[in-house]
Amino acid sequence: MKQRVKNVSYLTKAVVGLALLEVAKPFEVLMLPAKAELLSLDLEVLEASDTGVKLDVGLDDTADFFINDASVDTIGNTRSSKQTQILKAGQVNISVATKCTKGKVVVRAQYFLPSEILAEF
Repeated sequence: MKQRVKNVSYLTKAVVGLALLEVAKPFEVLMLPAKAELLSLDLEVLEASDTGVKLDVGLDDTADFFINDASVDTIGNTRSSKQTQILKAGQVNISVATKCTKGKVVVRAQYFLPSEILAEF
């Protein structure tokens, strides 16, 4: 059997100090190229933030496209359940509703580009 498969996976990540974020203003963390097939997007809390702080992870103008109200006051991971194709180049943004004085997060995205090879099984 022969089939076309995508053969190169990309991982992009950004580490962000939460004290840098302005309230309700999206902060650009990652760029995704046009026609990327996004397999996973993950938010990892490296250093806990102030109590009760929630974070959104969005795409372009949609503030909570990937993750809505993720708690960042405890160390842990939150994974988006969305797998999607990015039709045009886009920006992954994070935003908070309340001011942070501390904390650090990592945002990771794994995706494939449109290139394919013919594989035989």
